[in-house]
Parts: sequence; structure tokens; C-alpha cells
Amino acid sequence: IYEKALSAMVNIFCHDAKKGLYILGSGAIVHPQGYVLTNGHLAEHFGEEEVECSLRRGSPARNFAKAEIFWLPDQTPKIGATEIPVNDVALLKITTLADGSPLPSEFSYFEFDPAYQAKEQEVLYSLTYPTEFLGSETALKNANLVFTLGTVDGLVTIDENAQDAEGAYLEGELSVQHGSSGGIFLDRETGKVVGLFVGLTEAETTSARKQFMFLSSYIDRISRAYNLTLWTI
Repeated sequence: IYEKALSAMVNIFCHDAKKGLYILGSGAIVHPQGYVLTNGHLAEHFGEEEVECSLRRGSPARNFAKAEIFWLPDQTPKIGATEIPVNDVALLKITTLADGSPLPSEFSYFEFDPAYQAKEQEVLYSLTYPTEFLGSETALKNANLVFTLGTVDGLVTIDENAQDAEGAYLEGELSVQHGSSGGIFLDRETGKVVGLFVGLTEAETTSARKQFMFLSSYIDRISRAYNLTLWTI
């Protein structure tokens, strides 16, 4: 899984020249033609003026490709009183490679599972590029792909359909850091994408925090509302 992730996971790297800020996050290639699943709040930066964004990959992450927004649903509605968009999901499309070589006929990718049903206390694989505790200089030069286990600690209903869970909290572990947003969770039996890292609860240590993810079935529901099917692009 980790060997595959070194080519199928990406570190999102943006520089806002106007504000003098670096924005770092995670993403996963979910289609052989180079479509990258990530958070909407990260993908937004790819369309902003004076913001230069690229994709890095590997461990440590190195410059890999340029991408553009392929699908970005409305980010205005928020979940309750939080700053997390109800539609905090997006797809980027890889357009060019950093070394100037032609795009491959197929990219390494993780298959997306739209039918996954989460269970409490289930253990999932987690793949992210956490950078919160590295310091700015280290994060720029030495962001590493982290592969951990996450335990589902509770299911969450986001919309008015209280019969279905749209999200889940996971017990705190190493990847519960800023920079992990846009990372993925995999079913340990199938190796398919079953969740997207969206946010975290705040605390001084990762063990005291919780991860929040959108379930793949919820992402599928959002995409279908926009007449998009992630796994048959």
C-alpha cells in the first residue's frame, strides 16, 4: 500500500505571493487519467490570482506536476457553526509534469468505493502529508507521506437525512495534523478509498484530537448532484 501511495498520493503545495503564505495539503489520484481527489478548500487556491499551486509526490515530497480545477462544488454552505463546507470535496486534473515529459497513458491510482458503509471501531488505513509540527522550512523541503491506522470513533449526520451517516470521527493518531486535509482513508481488505480527511478537532497533542472524514458514499452523493460520477470519468 505504501509503495503504491508514493506514486498515487500527492502533496498539494501553494504559495500566495500577495499574503506571503504557503498552503500545504494532501490529495489522492483516484482515476488513471490523473484526476486528484482533495478538499474543496484546498482546490479553491488553484483558481486564485497571485497564488501558484503545484503537486508534489514521494517521501519526502518533490515537485511532480501542475493541475487545474476539474470539479469544485459550491463551498459556501457550512456544516452547522463550523467553517467546514458541506461540499468540502473537489477534483483536480493533472495537466503537465514538472520534468516536461509527456503525461503517461495511465497514472497509478487508488480506486474509489462509493458503496462503503462505515462501522464504529472499524480500523482503516490513513495516507496523508501532515506538516503542522515540522516548521515552515522543514515542511517546504521535507514533507513526508505518513501511513497510519485510524479507528472509527463515531458516525456523523451532516444533512437532514438522519438515517444515513455522511461523516465519521476517528481516534487521534500521528496524522491528525494540519496538512493532512485532503488525505484519504482506505478499506484494509479492498484497498479502496472509503473516506476523505476533511478536518480535525483542536488540541495540543494528536492523541487528544480527532480526525473528521467524509464517507465515500457521501462524496458520491455530492458528485451525483452535479451529474458527476467519480469512478466512471
